[in-house]
Amino acid sequence: MPAEVRKTNLLNKMAARVAKAHELHKNDETKYGIVDLPSGIKGGYARLQTAKMDQYKEGKLKDEPYVLFRGVAITPEVHNDVRVKGQGVMLMIPLCDTKKTKDGQEVTIPFEQHWGDFLNELRKFGIDTVRMPPTAADGVLLALQNQKPVYRFSTRGWMPPATARDPNPKEMVFTQFDGIVSAEEEVSVGQSAPDSGFAAPLNTVDNNEPSNDDQQGEATAAGDDFDLTAEAEKAEQGDMSSIELLKDKAREVGLTEEEIDNSTSWVSQGEGTSLQELIEAKSSGEEPEPEPEPEPEWEPKVGGVCNYTIKAGGKVHQVKVDKIDKKGGTADVTNLGDKKKIAKVPLAKLSAA
Repeated sequence: MPAEVRKTNLLNKMAARVAKAHELHKNDETKYGIVDLPSGIKGGYARLQTAKMDQYKEGKLKDEPYVLFRGVAITPEVHNDVRVKGQGVMLMIPLCDTKKTKDGQEVTIPFEQHWGDFLNELRKFGIDTVRMPPTAADGVLLALQNQKPVYRFSTRGWMPPATARDPNPKEMVFTQFDGIVSAEEEVSVGQSAPDSGFAAPLNTVDNNEPSNDDQQGEATAAGDDFDLTAEAEKAEQGDMSSIELLKDKAREVGLTEEEIDNSTSWVSQGEGTSLQELIEAKSSGEEPEPEPEPEPEWEPKVGGVCNYTIKAGGKVHQVKVDKIDKKGGTADVTNLGDKKKIAKVPLAKLSAA
């Protein structure tokens, strides 16, 4: 829509910085807040908005490819007191080898299995994968994104087993795509597009703006409902939504970007270096002990003084290194006691003085 004209000097005062920031971010992809869909949805409808291949930006799978299907829910309006219409209905499939823990053992899920899952989702959208050459996959995704078909979806919950670390686990919700609908069924659902972006909260006042009390309640509920272990486990599997939630939580408790980037994994590995453990430590006020810097391995240098032991348990001579032959593993030295030069001394017999 055309911009309205409003008289203000604020933008003029920031003109240079505004121009630079606008140029830097005007083409950014739109980001939406995260709202978890409730479990138990059956026969929901959504319209596809995005179908693309991209690369993970964070975590253990950084720079590895994945495929994203993202739609916007049309129905149901509400499920289990959670607004569904207008919320994102997403499915991500990694296109690389991944690992997961099963029965205490690390198991590799090969790229080929994930590619099979990807083709299965394409078939749900009516794509003939027998005739589709693999090099055409990206173009097929673009065609689906342009068509924006309506599809069915459902959600199911899974309760992780209780552990000593997490005695009260939170239900994890998985979204399943259930296939494209016919033209007749799409008409019955309604041709009008679902709400743009993500839906607003249900508890709004008459002017469609949440009241202060509502905002306070939602913020409190969001904090109380955050399940660190569940989000960390989903992040470890490459769930970008959980990765972003986990990083936001880390910033909230005071971790720096450097500390976040230097974490060794998302979920606890018992070593105190995962982002989950760093968040737990920061929240409790217990800072993890920094690992001592490893001592640099000693090595002789030309012109330096070191000890020379001819045989184990024998006399130790102080010598000056005249020449080092790294390829041959020897050094030419001068005995500081009698000034005699000794050639081709094994480097293994030299030690720090």
